[in-house]
Amino acid sequence: MDTWIVNTEDISILRSLCRRQGEIAQDPIMAERRWLWKQHSALRSMRPMFLAETSGVLDECVPISSLRCTEPWARDLERGLRDLVYRYEQVGDDFGIGFRLEDVPLGFEQAFQGQIVLHDAVVNDDDLAFAIAVRMGVFLGGAPVRGPAGVADAVLAIH
Repeated sequence: MDTWIVNTEDISILRSLCRRQGEIAQDPIMAERRWLWKQHSALRSMRPMFLAETSGVLDECVPISSLRCTEPWARDLERGLRDLVYRYEQVGDDFGIGFRLEDVPLGFEQAFQGQIVLHDAVVNDDDLAFAIAVRMGVFLGGAPVRGPAGVADAVLAIH
């Protein structure tokens, strides 16, 4: 079993970066970008949307040497948060950053599912879990979208 060390300095660094993400999320440009992406997804684009992919150059955007956290789990979170800040301050594309309040189990799910959660083939036993926002954007609007091969097209959608 891995031992998770919670370093108070790491927590302080992560809290500071989360505060910065909150400040960025409150920037009026972020509300405008969210609205523009919604319009784009509804095929009512006001202008072409531009999304630069930085994952291939993450080492240049957020070098490992720039990380201040000491524990591996904290360094991973720090790097992700610093990438968000970098994108906001340096890239200048239509990437949106925000916070969203959602119902999240925050650890209570394990009480209801017991050891099933810890024996998932994808998750290592006793790894620390965090509730994080995961977003997806559409790079090009209006492109045809189809189902998986071998699956018939729906005749009628029922909601």
